Amino acid sequence: MIPVVNHKYKYILFYSAKVACSTIRHLFLDLHDDEITDEQRGKLNHYHNVNEVFPFDPLYNYRGYYGFTITRNPYDRIVSAYLDQYVVAERPGIRDMMERYPPPSGKPNNFVEFLEYLSTVPDIDRDSHFQTQYQLGIFGENGRKQIPGLLDYLGDLSKIKDHLSGAYVRIF
Repeated sequence: MIPVVNHKYKYILFYSAKVACSTIRHLFLDLHDDEITDEQRGKLNHYHNVNEVFPFDPLYNYRGYYGFTITRNPYDRIVSAYLDQYVVAERPGIRDMMERYPPPSGKPNNFVEFLEYLSTVPDIDRDSHFQTQYQLGIFGENGRKQIPGLLDYLGDLSKIKDHLSGAYVRIF
């Protein structure tokens, strides 16, 4: 999961690929549009790097911040990621992962072979679309750092409206 921090309202949004993350990042930017400086806006690549404009600092004390995320049924998520990221268009992240961890039996030809291949790649080194949702961490100079104890609320994608409403009532 990728953390996005809002210091004004003291909360951390953790998002994962294939869990309505585009919608959630758009909403975050819409909610905080008035807090974005011209310099930050210039660095913003639409919504893809919102975590760079509202970064998580591993050295900062986030005591008192509210952390929340939305998750998705892992089976639905992996099928969606497989179809979207591997079958329809083999994305650069997938190619990079396969270069770092070459498939032992050659390029996977179907879903089962792809799952077998994923089992050979450490979760932390997988393309973000295929990391498990419990990977709460950030990338830094020394690799990935775990950030335990910052998640206060976890909602399921099947009831995203209810969960986002609940989180935003708490935050705002």
